[in-house]
Amino acid sequence: MRRTLSFLTALLALIAGVSLASAPVASATDVSADAADVAKSAGQKWALRSVLTGRYVSVELNDTDQYEWRMKARSEKVGSWEKFTLHTNHAGTTMSLRSLVTGFFATAEYEDAGDRNGMLRARGYRLGSWQQFTAHYSTPPAFLNSPAGSVGVSFESVDESGYAGRWVAVTGDGTLRAMTLTPGEETRFVLEPVDAPAEAPYAGSAPASSLNVMTWNVCANANKNCGWNQSPYQGEAGYQELNDAIRERLVSSVIGGYPDVIFFQEFCEKHAKRAEEMLEAQTGRG
Repeated sequence: MRRTLSFLTALLALIAGVSLASAPVASATDVSADAADVAKSAGQKWALRSVLTGRYVSVELNDTDQYEWRMKARSEKVGSWEKFTLHTNHAGTTMSLRSLVTGFFATAEYEDAGDRNGMLRARGYRLGSWQQFTAHYSTPPAFLNSPAGSVGVSFESVDESGYAGRWVAVTGDGTLRAMTLTPGEETRFVLEPVDAPAEAPYAGSAPASSLNVMTWNVCANANKNCGWNQSPYQGEAGYQELNDAIRERLVSSVIGGYPDVIFFQEFCEKHAKRAEEMLEAQTGRG
């Protein structure tokens, strides 16, 4: 089990890509201004399955009340509504789930003591305390027949407003809520990998070659001190502004030609797919 946890820790650290050092805590009422333009993550996808019911967690897009995008363990199979990517904070100590279908993070809402109290909804656009959970790992139960690479997990809230230590549980109608004080069968889940390559790539050595490498500290994330918040881009950058700025920097005045490898730092993960599509179109490469 120790080896499995080390692997998952390394995996989460690799896919984090989000800086929190100066980011303000998210409010549950915050909604990204460019929500309709958020492309979905290109990273490894996971399905979250309840051990109690054996059902997969879905993000409900068809809810017509004020609780749209709530998360419920109700599905018998995995579709786009049941897929997530995994993310951590900068220290790799918490896990967050980002919905494939909405592009936003699972958020435990603590705004009132009514129906919404602790309800999980896929609507957080950055990693505040409502979107982060301490992950407690276990071995997936054999009766679920989960695929290779699956990991048992329970989620404990790290919310900073007095709700730390609440566990995410499946309630009577299947809704996920982070309000349970004692872990039990209803707080156990399994992360199952989906859309994985049918065959792992060959890990042989590549021949020696020269590479043209571009690296840019974009400073275009949720950090209010980033230069993107100054003129001409007032407010946090959207994908169009980012793509324009990347395109301007693609060709080196010294080397010429497009780079073979590009590294970005302080870059909003939600814009990664849009940047990838722009680069493919601009360079003519897959």
